[in-house]
Amino acid sequence: MTDKPVLFLDNDFLINTYNATGQNDTLFNQIMDTYAQEYDVQITKAVFDEAVDLNAINPATGEPYPKDVAINNWMDSQSITSIETNTALGPNAGERSIIDAIKNDPALYDSETGIARDGTYRVASNDASYNGTDTELFQSERVGAETLAKESTIKGNTSVENYKLLYENSSESTINWENYKDVFKETFETKYSDGTIEYTENADGTIDYTIKKGSSSIKIAESGLFVEADPNTKMA
Repeated sequence: MTDKPVLFLDNDFLINTYNATGQNDTLFNQIMDTYAQEYDVQITKAVFDEAVDLNAINPATGEPYPKDVAINNWMDSQSITSIETNTALGPNAGERSIIDAIKNDPALYDSETGIARDGTYRVASNDASYNGTDTELFQSERVGAETLAKESTIKGNTSVENYKLLYENSSESTINWENYKDVFKETFETKYSDGTIEYTENADGTIDYTIKKGSSSIKIAESGLFVEADPNTKMA
């Protein structure tokens, strides 16, 4: 047991996050490692079985699919063991197993009142439509892949450069990722109370940033944002 809130991972969250990295195992590990620093990450056996199938072989390579290997290897690297909840098989088994795990843990759920304990857990899932028994235990604490990445970036745990990569790989998906330029701005202005960022989209498609902190100001092309900025204004 740790002092960190629990973060239950759902199948679609893992898949969406892996796809948002461009199926880059190194970036996936970096993003997930950050979440493991912020939360006590947990995954139920039902969710794991939905997300990972090492017996499914890619006929093109004769090996398990990269997504399955990446998720399994990351869990091993964090010594995360799936939680058996004995949830009945069938539709939405993963979501139902998360609710069972919550209700089985007295640190998260008061069985006498039937109410979850505030601030003790979150559910990482992009399934906004799940509606079953005790749905409120799932949906009231649900956070999507895009929201969790943004929160981590603003807190300074995920670099804005990595958020940009996630955004660019996800911009054509159905996940509602916030434009990385706006997240850059919010991250900087959260860190520096006297700082502001404005960006200009040029006719040729390039972007310029004007970064102000106190009485200082610097204008930087996006291509040089991470190498030209003064350390006091660099956002990564």
